[in-house]
Amino acid sequence: NHRLLVAWIAILVFLIMLFVIARFYIAKKRDNKKLEEQNIAIKKASDEISAQKEEISAQNMKIIESIKYAQNIQRAVMPPVEYFEQYLPDHFILLKPRDIVSGDFYWGTHLGDKFIYTAADCTGHGVPGAFMSLLGISFLNEIAMRMDPDTATAGEILPQLRANVMTYLRQSGKEDEQKDGMDMALCIYDREASQLQFAGANNPLLLIRNGEMTQIAPDEMPIGYYEGQADHFTNHVMDVHIGDMTYMFSDGYADQFGLVNGKKKKYLIKRFREFLMEIHDLDMETQKQRLNDNLEQWRGNIKQLDDVLVFGARF
Repeated sequence: NHRLLVAWIAILVFLIMLFVIARFYIAKKRDNKKLEEQNIAIKKASDEISAQKEEISAQNMKIIESIKYAQNIQRAVMPPVEYFEQYLPDHFILLKPRDIVSGDFYWGTHLGDKFIYTAADCTGHGVPGAFMSLLGISFLNEIAMRMDPDTATAGEILPQLRANVMTYLRQSGKEDEQKDGMDMALCIYDREASQLQFAGANNPLLLIRNGEMTQIAPDEMPIGYYEGQADHFTNHVMDVHIGDMTYMFSDGYADQFGLVNGKKKKYLIKRFREFLMEIHDLDMETQKQRLNDNLEQWRGNIKQLDDVLVFGARF
C-alpha cells in the first residue's frame, strides 16, 4: 500500500508538472503569436511610414521645384543688372532671400532722362512676401507710366503706391483686415542736373561724402494702412557730388542674430553703419562680397532670420 501511495503521488506530481508545462507552453505559444502579430503590425506601420515619408518627400520636392520656378519669375520681373548699369554704372545689389523667394525686392525704371529706383521690404518673407513684392513691382510700373518726367517727384510716388496697396488688400483700418504692406526707400536720379530725390517709408537713405555719413530720414509710416498716417511723404532733394556713396537697405541685415560670447545678439544698425564706413571706398563688387561674407560669418550656424537686401550706388 505504501508503494502504491508513493506511485500515485509521483503520478500526481508528474501530472501537475505536465499541466504547468502545458500551460507555460500554451502561454508561450500565444505570446509568440502576439509578438509575431505585433511584428507584422510594426512592419506594416513601418512600411506605411516609409511610404508616407516618400510621399511627403516627393511632395516637398514638387513644392520646392514650384518655389524655385517662382524664384525665376520673381527675378525676371526685377530689372536685370545690365539695365541698372545704364543709369547707375557704379552700383551693387545684394539680395539674400531667406526662403528661396524673397519679400525684399529692388526695382528701377527710366523716366525720360531720369532714373527711378528703389529697395523695398514687404511684410513677411518666403511665398507671402514674394506675392507682395510682385504686387509692389506691378504697381510701381503702372505709376511710372503715368508720371510726367519733368515734374515727377519721389515723394508723390509713395502715396500712390500706398493707395494701390490699400485698395488691392481692402485696407480701411478694421481690426480683422490684412495689415500687410511694405517699407521702402525710393530715389529719382537726374544725372544731367546731378540731383537726387529721396522719399522713404520707414527705410532711410545713407549718404557717405568725404568720409562722413549722413542719414536722410524716412517718414515713419509704411506703404499700407497705418493709423494716423500723413497724406504725403517728404520729398528730399539734394545735389550729388562725384564720389558720393549711397545705401538703401531692408532691416534683414541689422536684425540678423549671431553668437557673441555664447549669447544670441542682433547685428544692429549701429554695427551695420560702421561696417559700411569701413568698406565704402572699395569697388562695388568687393563691397558686395564683403557684406555677404561679414553676414555669413556673423550668423554662423544660426538660421537666416529674414530676407536681406542692400543696394549701394556711387555717383
